Amino acid sequence: MDKEVLAAPGAVRKVVIAGGGTAGWMAAMTLATHFGKLLEITLVESEEIGTVGVGESTVPPIVSFG
Repeated sequence: MDKEVLAAPGAVRKVVIAGGGTAGWMAAMTLATHFGKLLEITLVESEEIGTVGVGESTVPPIVSFG
């Protein structure tokens, strides 16, 4: 993302990701990887919902993700 775009009125500077499951964490990681310090990223997850193991559906290309 171009710095001029971020300086534009109405540019997105903060992102909130609702859900700390696999998709939420991967989305946060991808945004952080591609936009670094240009965005403030917040991930919100429930303390009442435990970790769900979904590794059984992970495929080899996941190594190059992000």
